[in-house]
Amino acid sequence: MKAFAKINIFLKITGKKDNYHQLISRFYRIDNLYDELYFIPKNEARNLDKTLIPNSNSLLKINGITYENEFKQDELMDKFYLINDNLVSNFYSKSDIFSKVLSLIDENLKQEFQNNFALVLHKNIPTFAGLGGASSNAACFIKLLNDIKPFDTKAIARLSGADVSFFESGLKSANVSGYGEIIDDFSDDLCDFSLEFSTPCSTKDVFSEFAKEPKYYENDELSKLKTKELLNNFTNYELNDLLKPCNALYSSTLDYANKGLFLSGSGGSFFKLKS
Repeated sequence: MKAFAKINIFLKITGKKDNYHQLISRFYRIDNLYDELYFIPKNEARNLDKTLIPNSNSLLKINGITYENEFKQDELMDKFYLINDNLVSNFYSKSDIFSKVLSLIDENLKQEFQNNFALVLHKNIPTFAGLGGASSNAACFIKLLNDIKPFDTKAIARLSGADVSFFESGLKSANVSGYGEIIDDFSDDLCDFSLEFSTPCSTKDVFSEFAKEPKYYENDELSKLKTKELLNNFTNYELNDLLKPCNALYSSTLDYANKGLFLSGSGGSFFKLKS
């Protein structure tokens, strides 16, 4: 199953509630950039090609042998390796969105997955990039679990994290609000984008920087306009409230902003319409 990336055509912060920032944004699915997820029988997981990460210090168990290796957080790997009995990937992250999903589903379904299946994740979407890779992975995992035993996928998506609901919906373009759980389908332009990648950016740090001098968006004029209208008539700073705090924390993002490229999410991916 393909877990597509998304970009934020605009992203405006509308307030803060229960210590979380609320927003309104246009999400646009990118169909030519995606991770791939699929299930295999659990007993086949240990037979896939695996590799260790060099220069490391943490413990990793493969085929019953414990290795002392330090994982480099969120680094892409060239080969698959065993993360745990139920997850094989070319990627490692200390933040495990799949465990979050499993904690929310029916216990019988959770046990059936853990006893009989392994999830294979082939990561292509850059991390810390504002492209929603982890949320898209979670949505696909939910859909794969639903094939084993049907359940309310929308409810689990809402509880799994910001942006998961958009990817669960399967929509191409939508206005997204609240914490990312309110999804309104939007009839949009058919667009082709080019992407450029700056320094990886921490969402938590960028939002914290914004909170030092918050200025909240108080209308919804942007949500009524189509993507080409937005990108042709507004500047990158007008469309994304997180661009300035991103610049303040990561000076390399200034080069992309000065070229007129648009920031996706909290960075560090930038985009523009192809001519």
